[in-house]
Amino acid sequence: MRAWMLTSLVLLLGACTTGEGWVRGKLWVENCDSGKALGDSPGQQADYDLGAGFFAAETLEDSNASVNQRRNGLTFRIQDTSNWLEDANGIVFQVLDLRAAARLFARGDPIPVTYRAPLAEAGKSSVDDLVRARLYLYTMCPHCKVPKVGSSRQLALSPAGSGTSTASSGPDCFVPATKELPACPTLTSAQKQSLQAMCQGDFSDQSSRAQVRSLLGAPSSCLYLCEIGSAQRGQDPATLDKFLIEYGDRLAGFFSLEIRDARALKLGSCSKVMGEMQGMFSFEVARNRVAQSFP
Repeated sequence: MRAWMLTSLVLLLGACTTGEGWVRGKLWVENCDSGKALGDSPGQQADYDLGAGFFAAETLEDSNASVNQRRNGLTFRIQDTSNWLEDANGIVFQVLDLRAAARLFARGDPIPVTYRAPLAEAGKSSVDDLVRARLYLYTMCPHCKVPKVGSSRQLALSPAGSGTSTASSGPDCFVPATKELPACPTLTSAQKQSLQAMCQGDFSDQSSRAQVRSLLGAPSSCLYLCEIGSAQRGQDPATLDKFLIEYGDRLAGFFSLEIRDARALKLGSCSKVMGEMQGMFSFEVARNRVAQSFP
């Protein structure tokens, strides 16, 4: 999975654009910059605006001969600048099974977001194991020492809302649990209509943050898609068996995410990072000029 992620990030260079969107939330990072914390405490987090201005995506096509076992993937990221990942702040999403994601989109259902996916690594597929995400703050918190898979400064998403306060380790100690998976809400018809109305609105409108948070059931970690390539609402799932994102396709949606320290999740130690993020995005998957072949 580590190689999969690193490969994806390299491929992203061939598919980038500006698009529309925003990412805002609240964060506490214990050692953000030269020993100075971002936010006063886990309970008094700082307002954070990513300043989203760069969007990139890349499809990973599975060549398995069996259509039923084929798992086409998608990686997309939202950053403040178009710099290399290690010189930017942003969020990267990995869709492990595009077909399953497209089917949930066709039904108008939200998709749970996790920080890891053991079922997928075992060759299985699960709706609770479909999308992974990472938050990185390489320029915002250059001295943040929160080790995670692949980077000593990478932050990660936790299972939604899971964890316990541990007074014996100090008043600011929060030990996140690792056993619970995020539970996205079962949407009513009225809620789906509200979400669809937002999909037709302005993706640069940050005033919709509270509505996004409410509809996606914070503190759950959920992704709701408004557009995903050629897939259509109400489409027959059987027609999505070979679903793949192509250049020129659009990706659009919004999300509400719970943020935790990935190392604390793994070791059961006090979290050095806490917070939540909401955001919207809408962009076309376009090939970068540097990836074009010369005549």
